[in-house]
Amino acid sequence: MATATAIAGSGSAYRAYALVQQNGGNGGDSYSGSGGAGAASTLVNAVSGSTTGILALTQNAVGGSGGSSTTGQGAAGGNASSSLLLTDTQASTLDVVVSAAGGSGGYGAGGTTGTAGNGTANGSINAMGALVLQGSASAGTGTGGAATSNMYGVGAGGNAVTITSSSQAGLGTAATANATATTFTLGSAVGDATATTSGAPTGIAMAQGTASDALGHKVVVTASAPTMTNSTSVRTQVSSGGNTYGTYYQFLGSGYPVAYSTAAALPNAAAVTQILGATHANVSNALAGNTVLGAGLLGANYATFGPSGSFTYTSSAEFIENFTGSSNLTLGLLDIGAYGNGFDSLSFNVKDGSTTLLSQTFNTLSSAQAFFTDGVQSLGVLPGNEFNYLTLSYSLTASAAEGAGITYIIGSAPAPAPVPVPSSWLLMVGGLGALGLMARRNRPGRHLPVARV
Repeated sequence: MATATAIAGSGSAYRAYALVQQNGGNGGDSYSGSGGAGAASTLVNAVSGSTTGILALTQNAVGGSGGSSTTGQGAAGGNASSSLLLTDTQASTLDVVVSAAGGSGGYGAGGTTGTAGNGTANGSINAMGALVLQGSASAGTGTGGAATSNMYGVGAGGNAVTITSSSQAGLGTAATANATATTFTLGSAVGDATATTSGAPTGIAMAQGTASDALGHKVVVTASAPTMTNSTSVRTQVSSGGNTYGTYYQFLGSGYPVAYSTAAALPNAAAVTQILGATHANVSNALAGNTVLGAGLLGANYATFGPSGSFTYTSSAEFIENFTGSSNLTLGLLDIGAYGNGFDSLSFNVKDGSTTLLSQTFNTLSSAQAFFTDGVQSLGVLPGNEFNYLTLSYSLTASAAEGAGITYIIGSAPAPAPVPVPSSWLLMVGGLGALGLMARRNRPGRHLPVARV
């Protein structure tokens, strides 16, 4: 097994590079017996560096290929695993690549191949400066083979975080590919997450972003889709106090992410003006005097490059608020964009925790257009002095080249104080007083005065 390790130098005025690569040894070939198995490759926190400028780090693990056999069985490829846990407090920009590539299975008699080596990449990066994190995992060529890429990035200093996470599996029905990309950002800094999977009939691609501010406002966006033999990509964008709310045409169409969610908690005034525009009179009137809690985009596209059939894509946005008093919530539905027939079916739900506030299902594009175009929905009163978890969920099922996306905005206004109602003990006292008066009037010996003429 060959290994290589590099550690970046320190400084302030230069870009620091570091490359780590580890190659598992290849298995030996054989004429009459089975080939030798490829060696595994593992890297854990093998790269580091420091600078106050731009720091670029790469950590790559590569498994060895399995040996071939003329008359026997090809050997399995070696597994590859690359894991990096890093906190950086100095670099103005941190650019990190974490990757793992499993070794290919060896060729055997009759055109068979050995089992593909698995590839697993895990990255968890916490940065004070801007963060760009790229993760990739691939299984080697051969039978089966799993690829998993999990990337997690935190912008601790209030700067942007961009993450891409991709996985490509081996061959056959036993192959799996999973990819997750997760961002955490503060304030108006944008978290942008993309997860992509390919090469397998099973697995999931999921992107998620969380944004919060110093006052405790928080929004969490999620998009997910099933893995297919061809590329499946999902994307989220999020901020708090910024303007990352999205437009329906931003990701609409074949070749764009198959599921997407963008949102801004407490979007700034300029963003609200742009969101409402001049074509949303109903929503503008309904939100007059309201505080805008959030705005965003939910949508999905059918994966035209994958296998045929019906597939379901999901996206959501969760706004977490702690109101100082009870609040009336209003949901403004701005626009819907679509192509083809839009969808086979579309469901849209709004919940506060486990309580359903709104639930709609559509089987025709025309009915969805009537509902989502400059529409207003009252979500009722949410309690104050406790955390409310307001979740908008979007689920689109399609079986052809079609897709749809919606834009929304959420407003809140203090709920009117309830009209005071006499307490039960006051009612009881009043009732007893009335009974006493009646008893006094009807007691023995009491006579009505006689009129004199």
